[in-house]
Amino acid sequence: IEMKKRGLAQKKIASILGITGAAVSQYFSKKRAAEIKFDKSLKKEVSKSVDRILENNELFMQEVQRILELPEIRTQLCKIHEQCGGACTECKICWHGM
Repeated sequence: IEMKKRGLAQKKIASILGITGAAVSQYFSKKRAAEIKFDKSLKKEVSKSVDRILENNELFMQEVQRILELPEIRTQLCKIHEQCGGACTECKICWHGM
């Protein structure tokens, strides 16, 4: 969604994310992941990552990893995980440090 706000075409977004154009379309039409909500801090980090990715598309995975490593984001990710069916013992985020 952040990339779309910046004017990128669905085809370009799909290419950067490594998914199909149809999948991108389903995210925009809320047929996929409609129940997932990001808080303000996670949206801010995603926006920073989009800035970096638009400068260099090859940074996509590095930026995903950067976000996942932020301590303040881990709690938010666990909440999202719970929204999607709950935490599991195999999850390295939800069970991190337990």
